[in-house]
Amino acid sequence: MATPLSIMGILVEGRGEVAPEVQDVITRYGRDILCRMGIPGPDKENGLITLVVESELEDLMKFRRELEQISGLTIQTLSFPQ
Repeated sequence: MATPLSIMGILVEGRGEVAPEVQDVITRYGRDILCRMGIPGPDKENGLITLVVESELEDLMKFRRELEQISGLTIQTLSFPQ
């Protein structure tokens, strides 16, 4: 059975303050990340990170829970079970 693919969107409010903590969590899961794109919002205070992740759903949820511990983030995931 193939490993599921997922898309994770992370809306970052106050990115200048939380970016290092967000980056630390993303780096810990780097082995599962196939693609990453980040864009700042028009006011440069907010940003959007999109990730394509290849991992078991349990690992994806663990990743998401770690990010949810950081204030100022809104996270959405879309999974494509294989």
